[in-house]
Amino acid sequence: MLAYTYIEHGKFELREKPEPEITDARDAIVRVTLGSICTSDLHIKHGSVPRAVPGITVGHEMVGVVEEVGAEVTSVSPGDRVTVNVETFCGECFFCHHGYVNNCTDPNGGWALGCRIDGGQAEYVRVPYADQGLNRIPDTVSDEQALFVGDVLATGFWATRISEITEKDTVLLIGAGPTGICTLLCLMLKNPKRIIVCEKSPERIRFVREHYPDVLITTPENCKEFVLQNSDHGGADVVLEVAGTEDSFRMAWDCARPNAIVTIVALYDKPLLFPLPEMYGKNLIFKTNMPVIEISSLSHPGVEIFCTLTEAQLRNRIEPDKGIFVVESPKVIERALDAGYEPLAILCEHKHITGDASDIIERCGNVPVYTGSRELLATLTGYVLTRGVLCAMRRPAVRSMAEVCRGARRIVVIDGVVDTTNIGAIFRSAAALGIDAVLLTRNSCDPLNRRAVRVSMGTVFLIPWTWLDGSLSDLGKLGFRTAAMALTDNSVSIDDPVLTTEPRLAIVMGTEGDGLSPETIAEADYVVRIPMSHGVDSLNVAAAAAVAFWQLRTR
Repeated sequence: MLAYTYIEHGKFELREKPEPEITDARDAIVRVTLGSICTSDLHIKHGSVPRAVPGITVGHEMVGVVEEVGAEVTSVSPGDRVTVNVETFCGECFFCHHGYVNNCTDPNGGWALGCRIDGGQAEYVRVPYADQGLNRIPDTVSDEQALFVGDVLATGFWATRISEITEKDTVLLIGAGPTGICTLLCLMLKNPKRIIVCEKSPERIRFVREHYPDVLITTPENCKEFVLQNSDHGGADVVLEVAGTEDSFRMAWDCARPNAIVTIVALYDKPLLFPLPEMYGKNLIFKTNMPVIEISSLSHPGVEIFCTLTEAQLRNRIEPDKGIFVVESPKVIERALDAGYEPLAILCEHKHITGDASDIIERCGNVPVYTGSRELLATLTGYVLTRGVLCAMRRPAVRSMAEVCRGARRIVVIDGVVDTTNIGAIFRSAAALGIDAVLLTRNSCDPLNRRAVRVSMGTVFLIPWTWLDGSLSDLGKLGFRTAAMALTDNSVSIDDPVLTTEPRLAIVMGTEGDGLSPETIAEADYVVRIPMSHGVDSLNVAAAAAVAFWQLRTR
């Protein structure tokens, strides 16, 4: 089948692809009967959606007919006409339980269709979690009508819902395109005192006047003056920005009264700056589909991932392969994002939303941002945050030893090291001193422990690693000779030239207290010591690792 495919920044093309198949018992295959192009698809083309995966079929606005269902699907059957939700979600993870389905931790959850997995600009599409992702279309509703339900109308509904509109409010809606009109319909359900639509297109202006005669309408060049004339408190009480341009963003906050709510519905092609000196004194509350959520207590839903769950609970949340880890400080978070790790939520001080965290928030897209005072966050976390920013991320799938070690010449095996500081320091030295990969025994500290990540300065994201579930002999099958760092009668000095001539060498580091076990030492090809002075019998494992990495590096 032909599929409209994202190739690279600026390039889409029709590609021949095989028809999708059921890969999970909760999947359904849908034959697409009608679809539309969302502006989000265009943002993918323009490079404004960094999470989009090259090679995927785009498209997330579609309706169709169910062709096949997995064994566990109960809500739809083959032959049913259905809408396809833009957000697919497992319904079981932390974020799903709290209503943040766009942040579902399942690899096929959130905005996956047409972004991270193949979407609907094709004849057929696989829909994960079909019971949550598909809705049957009543016979009285046409495909054209139902097409709006999956994304564009839902966007307007959510934007209206979070805008806290009352019947006393003057609401300014900027943009009367398809999403703008859907947002307008949802606004009208709230019965505000007046609705003002700002639009520059003559055709769209005529449409609004014809179909919604009670709605006031103005143009961008007259918008601020018109709003002042038709509002009670020096500007709009609520503004919804749907146009998505730099000028419309400025208009949104400029036309809002002090202490108003400004809801950003649009997605932008480039980062936008808050001109804070000009905005001083307006005390605006900004809301987006990446909601900024003010927290005031430990009981606030979502905050426990940052402050009350243990590392073990985070790692094993719902299922081990769907776990969460937490990263601290902007620099480290940026390294994780650069390495392709998927963000799920952000916690930061108020001032960092437009400061240290601003670029991160922009890069993370549609994830919840929890915020509070410096004092509150210190109470929640137990310490004052480093530069005030934490980010919860999805744990990656565990990689195989063969994959991690492919092409490596120097690797380190960490055997039973449990101190988070040591793990972080070893990773930092490994990244700096030419180690190609890291293997850890299961009784070692998790490299994605928050403190280990912080001590490593994010280098844990720069070097491939995985768990060693076998023995040292398995490394021999991959072409490595093993060098156990230990003091024995038959050990060789670390500066023995034979060590540096090994084409592939695995350096084995033991526990902080007892070092390597006799069994591990006996299994190694070499036993290596670091010569000491002044009667010192050993170094800290992190220090010893740094010495070993430097001395045994490839030349």
